[in-house]
Amino acid sequence: MPVSLSVGIPNYNHAHYLERCITAVMTQDRLPDEVIVYDDCSTDNSLEVLAGLQKRWPLLRVVRGERNRGVVAVGNDLAGMAQGEWLVLRAADDCCLPGFYRLALAWAERCPHVGVLCGSFIGVEEASGERWMESADRWIDAGFHAPDDMIWKLFHRAPALFGLGFTTIWNRRFFLDAGGMLPELATYSDEFVFRCVAARHGAVYLGTAPVVCARASSATYSGHTRRTPAVFMETLEHAARLMRTRESGLFPERYVRNWEIKAREELGLAPMSRARQAKLALAWACRNAALRATRYLGR
Repeated sequence: MPVSLSVGIPNYNHAHYLERCITAVMTQDRLPDEVIVYDDCSTDNSLEVLAGLQKRWPLLRVVRGERNRGVVAVGNDLAGMAQGEWLVLRAADDCCLPGFYRLALAWAERCPHVGVLCGSFIGVEEASGERWMESADRWIDAGFHAPDDMIWKLFHRAPALFGLGFTTIWNRRFFLDAGGMLPELATYSDEFVFRCVAARHGAVYLGTAPVVCARASSATYSGHTRRTPAVFMETLEHAARLMRTRESGLFPERYVRNWEIKAREELGLAPMSRARQAKLALAWACRNAALRATRYLGR
């Protein structure tokens, strides 16, 4: 029996990105079963744009919030509203690439008890136009990975701040069972619950070919937070405390301690060893090589 997919899109003042985002969703070769845009009291012309898009695609449902609550709260609300077995929380300024949902849901049918589906993405720096590729190919192969593999092969070996959250498709039940995203973790809230669900239920990695194009800018929610590394590190320290307390049976102390050290180094708050510098340089070289290959193949 085919699995069902809900797409939830939080929006706040992203009117100029909405058409691109929603068109990419509605032209997938495997359509979602429902698409919900939650407008978080935008002050631009988002509602006007959404009304026009609803006329084009009746599948689109628009919910308007009564007060501005922030993307984390809205994302959790969308997870509760959705009816699908699988859930995408798509940023209004990102764009899913052709074939994403067909590929992901084929894996969902094969692995119905997995926690998350995720893949590679292309990041685009809005100001400069610079592009880069983010993938997990250095650590895991395409396919299903058990919880221990996610912890020790990917999360433990990759940089602390590595994440594929732009591409995540959640098993909605497991997302809700994990408590959703925690507001106190701000921009790390989605990555934290991703790691918790994957470490508990395993994940499917969709492979090298990018499935999302993500916008990067200092003006975005995550970009604004990460401009102040010391403040962001306080958020990450809280995440470490949660790993040691609320999730103590899930994340071994050796993993948490290593993750904290790497996070401080990557944020420039502690000196980085030469070995770690070499590993990061190699990671960037691999990303750039993958991006060049993607351009050559005409993706």
